[in-house]
Amino acid sequence: MAIVSVMRFNQYSGCICVDKESWFLRNRKSFFSDNLYSCVPEEVRKSGVELFLGGTGYPPFHYEVYLMCKNYMEQYLSSCNSNYGSLKVEDLARAVLKAFQHVHTRRINNRLNFFFGFNRDDFTAESYRKNGSIYQIKQEKIKKRAENIIDMKEKSQDTTLVIPSNEACIAGIASDGFHAYCIKEQDGVLSFYSCGFDCLGAGKYAGGSEFAHTINKYNVEKRRKGLGKEEGVLTVFNAVIESWEHYSQIGGNIRLVLLSSEEHGEQMKEISDSSSYICIETVRAYREDLLTREDTLKIITSVIFEHMPWQKAEELMFEKTSDISELDKCLRNYKMDREKIKISYNDILKKENSAV
Repeated sequence: MAIVSVMRFNQYSGCICVDKESWFLRNRKSFFSDNLYSCVPEEVRKSGVELFLGGTGYPPFHYEVYLMCKNYMEQYLSSCNSNYGSLKVEDLARAVLKAFQHVHTRRINNRLNFFFGFNRDDFTAESYRKNGSIYQIKQEKIKKRAENIIDMKEKSQDTTLVIPSNEACIAGIASDGFHAYCIKEQDGVLSFYSCGFDCLGAGKYAGGSEFAHTINKYNVEKRRKGLGKEEGVLTVFNAVIESWEHYSQIGGNIRLVLLSSEEHGEQMKEISDSSSYICIETVRAYREDLLTREDTLKIITSVIFEHMPWQKAEELMFEKTSDISELDKCLRNYKMDREKIKISYNDILKKENSAV
């Protein structure tokens, strides 16, 4: 899993987005990784509460966090006396944080036990008990390596292998509107997204620069209110494409989950598979000046918010393009040739009609 992004559209709505590409030891890659999980039970969701966890790093780590989160979430919700309407996103996110910390600690303890026979608490106490005897931890080489394991500074013996860190974004809606947080394995704390967006993973610098480029266009008042849904989803797609173009281990397709606590909107909407990919293709065409901004927004918002079929969106994209030949090349990853004569969709229709 390479990249996960969150963005706030306004006080009540936002989204979380993950891609589906995953690499195993930089050799084998797949395009079916799925690291986006809903963390609240169905009865809580019926009360207008949603919470999603999207992770980057090792997919099994985040799946284990998701499974462990069920237990912590159940413990927290049992103390609410079924008053789910008053829940807050931060309190729910802290249950996910506890699950994250639990899995992180277990993995460290497993590694320490495998190499040395003691866990993290034993290392802190500088001694451990085994078979009724107490042993002191004094060897400097053992202490140094144990410290590196605990501090996540252990280096792979394969110097070409980059060990990915496990990080996650959390996005949700509750009585306090839309909020998002991030968790990093090195820190182990719940961090609030202070800029209205967050981007984690291999392509975070390219994606983050795209988010910043859009947000920097607006004044403080506009940024505080939010960019709105249309501008928001366009920015997310731009950030994803920017990351794909400049970093490895990113690609395939995306899952985009939109969350809204507004009275007259859908609480949760998921865009994936063909619907998400036609949106990606539309924005790619816009970035190559083959579609206007207005037409691009019309197509992607129709797919996302009005349930337009992807076939209809594709037809509309070819109808609105300024150069159908160049659009065809763009969608097949050709290099763009700007010197060719522009051919519109209407030109093709005229040619076909004259032939008849």
